[in-house]
Amino acid sequence: MKIKHNILCLLVVVGYTASGQSRSYDTNDSLAVRSIFDEALLNGKSYSQLNYLCKVIGHRLTGSQQAEDALAWAQKEVSAYNPDRIRQQSVEATRWLRGDKEWVAISEDVDLLLNACALGGSIGTDGPLQAEVIEVNGMKDLEKYNVGDFRGKIVFYNEPMNKALINTFDAYGACASQRYYGAVEAAKYGAVAVLVRSLTTLTDIKAHTGSMSYKDGIAKIPAAAIAILLIIVVSGGRIAGFIMPPAFICCAIGLRAAIPLRIKEIPITAAIINHINTHQPLIN
Repeated sequence: MKIKHNILCLLVVVGYTASGQSRSYDTNDSLAVRSIFDEALLNGKSYSQLNYLCKVIGHRLTGSQQAEDALAWAQKEVSAYNPDRIRQQSVEATRWLRGDKEWVAISEDVDLLLNACALGGSIGTDGPLQAEVIEVNGMKDLEKYNVGDFRGKIVFYNEPMNKALINTFDAYGACASQRYYGAVEAAKYGAVAVLVRSLTTLTDIKAHTGSMSYKDGIAKIPAAAIAILLIIVVSGGRIAGFIMPPAFICCAIGLRAAIPLRIKEIPITAAIINHINTHQPLIN
């Protein structure tokens, strides 16, 4: 048995070495990639283009006119780099249209209004909803509870982004599940609604929204993000009032652009202009 293991290890090592020796690198490839970086770093227009996209075209919900305007603008910008061709692809997607302004407050002697914003894709509350708030520190914290512990209650997800991480997207990704899957998981425990700490490293009074999801077979409950500066008043088993007008969901046909690229006769896989849509801004 021991001899067989030694032979197997030898074959693996020899095979790996042989495959390594058979690989060859073309310095022209490296130079081509380097030229792309040089162009972006030395002559890049990323920030000016982003400014135009956000400030001039504005918010770009899927299926909206602004989303179509943004794609037309992006194709025009890319055309300046002389790609082989640009073609549009039709993409079917769900279009979620926000209802009227949300209303979320801590209900005591006097209602303390919170800055809140419905998560993208959330259902409405079907009228006023009032319930006790149970705070949890993210999705893993749910493991401490039993099914039914949140029955008739509002779950408040309060896991913060880690400001110590240099890559802020790592900090975002580590706690984004509470926003995207939070309603589904809370509903399993009997919750009637979800409030989510805004996913941002900023400490401000703005509610930072984003997308969320539902799962077939599990009750759909409304979900909203609340501003960081107002979190302290939510904690401690308070009673929250919650009104979210119904949203309108329909099917939208959107477009994206596919751009086959070529640099000095070196073919490169097609680039896709895809994530150009954004969420609707919160209107106070």
